[in-house]
Amino acid sequence: MCCCYLTVTGIAENSHLRKNNYFYYNCVTGHFLRENCPSYLLEHNYNKLHDGLIQQLTISTRFFLDELRARKYTKVILMDHVDWLDEKVVQELATTLAQQVLPGGIVIWRSASLCPPYAKVIADAGFSVTCISRASEGYMDRVRFGSFVTALL
Repeated sequence: MCCCYLTVTGIAENSHLRKNNYFYYNCVTGHFLRENCPSYLLEHNYNKLHDGLIQQLTISTRFFLDELRARKYTKVILMDHVDWLDEKVVQELATTLAQQVLPGGIVIWRSASLCPPYAKVIADAGFSVTCISRASEGYMDRVRFGSFVTALL
């Protein structure tokens, strides 16, 4: 069965775009609703950011690996960008993660793949990799990625 079919049907059967799926609602309409938006846009959270909390964020426009090498981390969120990297860059990323993530730290990512091939490369770098959820096992989230994976150092 086509992955696009699984994505669209899973979203249609398990979420309501207007009420609780701001990801696709925004794609379709070009805007968010006050009651259906990312948590940072909810009025009370937006006010916290506006009142100074945003100063605690580090915003960078550097290349990801350069930013990763800039400090040590206890948590790294890769999202799905690793899906698009070639093998050489994946190896460099895995090595850099192993150097920059502190012992006991965690790396998480989502992938379009049910079994991301680079998970083994990250495991070979010293991480304990576990797939937490796969789309083939049922509705996973409002976006419908293929898998959600954690890697513990």
